[in-house]
Amino acid sequence: GVVIRDPEEELPSDTPAETPKVKDKGRGILIEAPNPMKKKYQIELDAEYARKLQEEINKEHEEVYKNIDWNAALDHVQSKEPQYIKRYHGIKKKPQTESEARKT
Repeated sequence: GVVIRDPEEELPSDTPAETPKVKDKGRGILIEAPNPMKKKYQIELDAEYARKLQEEINKEHEEVYKNIDWNAALDHVQSKEPQYIKRYHGIKKKPQTESEARKT
């Protein structure tokens, strides 16, 4: 194989050539890729993760649902409703123009 030497660590020319010692500097750490999971095992993990996530979402939803002041929400909706009804009735009572009558 190819050996890369540091120029400072060159052997003197009068000594016989020795096999160079490979010095591990810790730069190239080999990380093996994890074995690919089997399909069935991966599906089980995904299902378990989905269940945990759904439980977490349900808990958050329940907390938010409890904090809603439903009386205030109902009052708000009822206060807006008459305006829309009045506008609707006002439009219906307005006589049609000739061009609107032709379109229908």
